Amino acid sequence: MSFQHTIGERVKREINIYHPEKGIRFGIVIKRYSRPEKKYANLGITLGPYPELYDVKWDDGSFEEGFLPHGIDKVQSQ
Repeated sequence: MSFQHTIGERVKREINIYHPEKGIRFGIVIKRYSRPEKKYANLGITLGPYPELYDVKWDDGSFEEGFLPHGIDKVQSQ
């Protein structure tokens, strides 16, 4: 399997995807993984499978997990 992002890669994401005027935050990919399908029988839903997910540590020190590949963008070197 070929992952879109690599561990240690610098990435960016809008702070609020519904309000782009709030700006962009930057961070580093710290984990990449796959997650199998998960069924929630009591809710009657199934999520996944997710073949490509990423966890990111943002420059402000916060940490978020479970980004799909299109949810973060690689920061281009200058």
